[in-house]
Amino acid sequence: MINFTNKNVLITGGSRGIGKACAKLFSDLNANVIITYKSNKVEADKTLQSLNRNNKHSSCQLDITKPADIEKVFESVVENYKTLDVVVNNAGVFVEHKINEISYNEWQQAWNETISTNLTGVSNLCFFCCTTYDTTTIWQNCKYIFPWGISWRARSSCLWSQQGRFKLDESISSSCTCAI
Repeated sequence: MINFTNKNVLITGGSRGIGKACAKLFSDLNANVIITYKSNKVEADKTLQSLNRNNKHSSCQLDITKPADIEKVFESVVENYKTLDVVVNNAGVFVEHKINEISYNEWQQAWNETISTNLTGVSNLCFFCCTTYDTTTIWQNCKYIFPWGISWRARSSCLWSQQGRFKLDESISSSCTCAI
């Protein structure tokens, strides 16, 4: 078992479902957990309350489709934790739409929201992870970036992460590895 004691773990979409389960797991492994949520702070607070109280946990609002939101989250991580060891790229949406009951414009809106969150948003976070901060500051001990999610969503983000891996490896002298 990998030792996560005092490691800092960022989990996007960490307030419910798979993200919440990941938060609980990393917390049980004694990691400091930072979860993000898009709009439901109440659920995020409930998730934080359910985590191991021996470590430092926090939540941040994040719309993963907005690069400015991603930047704010990373600024908060640097300010409060100094480094980041694991990123679980879990945020995603499912916009239910019965194609035989909606207009073309409604279908396009559902499609665009799904793609902008589940593909572009995941890629935004991977790109930001790989390019934005002075790597000696935030990625000092980074070992893993997990592009999580439903298989069709994950395939695209994994491809991006594998490309990002080379940038991370060059920048950090192979001290950070993207895992799929």
